Amino acid sequence: MAQIQCKSMGICKSMGIDIPLEHATAEQFYSVFNPPYPHIRDICREMGISIHITADYYHATIQFSCLDCKITIIEVEVIRIEPPKKTTTFRAWIANPSSEHEIKLEVTDERIVKWTVSQPPPADDYLKVLESVSKAVDNCFGQNQPA
Repeated sequence: MAQIQCKSMGICKSMGIDIPLEHATAEQFYSVFNPPYPHIRDICREMGISIHITADYYHATIQFSCLDCKITIIEVEVIRIEPPKKTTTFRAWIANPSSEHEIKLEVTDERIVKWTVSQPPPADDYLKVLESVSKAVDNCFGQNQPA
């Protein structure tokens, strides 16, 4: 079961969610969110999410609909990839660069996906989307067993 938590003392500066994987290995899951993104387009299409990734693989425009959230378009840019730690940090913004914030993905060897979203955006909305996408990615590996 996914767990949502505040990641700082006092005023909440970021929120995170931990999601256990059932099907994908840590390496399989991590590869989906890093260049050259071998499976992300197919997974997004299956979920009804439109994604455009630039030729350099480091910038994406993601457009989606979510019944329970206010976010519909996110611009995302990879700013740091740490393969040994299976950690990637993204700079993201909603509608305009002044809403910039950070999204961090970490996948543990114990097959736990850890997403952290900095405030001020509606982090709980992000967490709902990230949980849905994470479960869809995990299920994709369970159904299709892609290489």
